[in-house]
Amino acid sequence: MRNFQISALRHLASCGLIDIKSFEEGIVKRTSTQIPEAIIAQFENVSVSIKNVIVLVESPFTDLNLYGQNGFKDRTKLIDFRYDDI
Repeated sequence: MRNFQISALRHLASCGLIDIKSFEEGIVKRTSTQIPEAIIAQFENVSVSIKNVIVLVESPFTDLNLYGQNGFKDRTKLIDFRYDDI
């Protein structure tokens, strides 16, 4: 998944939606560039379950360490952490 996430973040940086210099330092920082109306329209038509996922992704959950021993995956035992690429 990491490769897909990095590719998506690079695309957002190329569109000016996240700061490229911060991204190169490992930080995702939103810029003041407006989100295109076509994208906003797509989000308005998503199902309730997808909206819930978006809320989860935007929540403090994103600050949790997910990977490696003692990461969220290890502590919850929901997903195996042994093969994490860290």
